[in-house]
Amino acid sequence: MDSTDLGALGPYDQFDGLARLHARERGLPRLHPYGPVGPGRAVTPGGGRLTLESDAVHHRVTLDHLGCEAQTTEEKNAAFRRIARGAEAHCLLAGCTHPARHADDNVYRLFEVPLGALEPTAFVRMILAVELGDFGPGENFAQAAETVINSDR
Repeated sequence: MDSTDLGALGPYDQFDGLARLHARERGLPRLHPYGPVGPGRAVTPGGGRLTLESDAVHHRVTLDHLGCEAQTTEEKNAAFRRIARGAEAHCLLAGCTHPARHADDNVYRLFEVPLGALEPTAFVRMILAVELGDFGPGENFAQAAETVINSDR
């Protein structure tokens, strides 16, 4: 295990080939790409930190890739943007009137999906697939959402 002290922000430890994890993150559960996903925070197979929260209207998924350049390529950024647009399309279909809630600064991402549009586990698996280089599920989701929105016009 390699440890780097970044002063007040550190120490960060690197192990198992993942991005550096803060000392308080070492105990987080590790998500398996095909395992169950529940509320809370976990470390993804691609080294990101994923948080799943739900309220009365939405599932909110946040994903950050602090210090992991492999997860911030333009190809992956584009795939995450397409998934976010698909989620926003589901919000439109559900009648949500809030502004689009997607942050994409190449490191920290936020997605909101209305309850009933897609199970959280399926949505998280789609995001994990992008992390691991499989863009198919996210592209299928985005195309299906576009088709439904275009047929409503």
